[in-house]
Amino acid sequence: VARWLFELANDDRIGRVFIQSMAEADEKEGTLAKRFKRMRPEHEVRAKTGYLSGVSALSGYVIDRASGRRVVFSIISNDKPNSVPLSRVREMEEKIVLMIDVWLAADTAGALGGLARNSPSIVMLLAPLFRTGCITPVCLAGCR
Repeated sequence: VARWLFELANDDRIGRVFIQSMAEADEKEGTLAKRFKRMRPEHEVRAKTGYLSGVSALSGYVIDRASGRRVVFSIISNDKPNSVPLSRVREMEEKIVLMIDVWLAADTAGALGGLARNSPSIVMLLAPLFRTGCITPVCLAGCR
């Protein structure tokens, strides 16, 4: 999913329109209207949500408006036990996006020496979550 989003965003014919068609985190209506209420991202977040029985997804972009740089993300949580409320899964998805947001802000400011150009660095940032078994590994296609 992340690779597909990456390719769409970088298509000069449709990329900008496609990204603009996705819900924005601070909109009052749409699929993200009830998301990111506790913590607000610094950057523009455009994403699509999804849910099927036991599977939750949040995929999209974190975009630095000033520079135009963006990070593609796709978070898919499988096999949610009935004992775990969906609200906890969504909170985890939002925390991951906010970690990417903070990471992009630090990199854009030069604090990370340009690491955002190398998406595996983001995966390293999220590695502690993988070790706890909290999430299925996130596939990040990269930045531009």
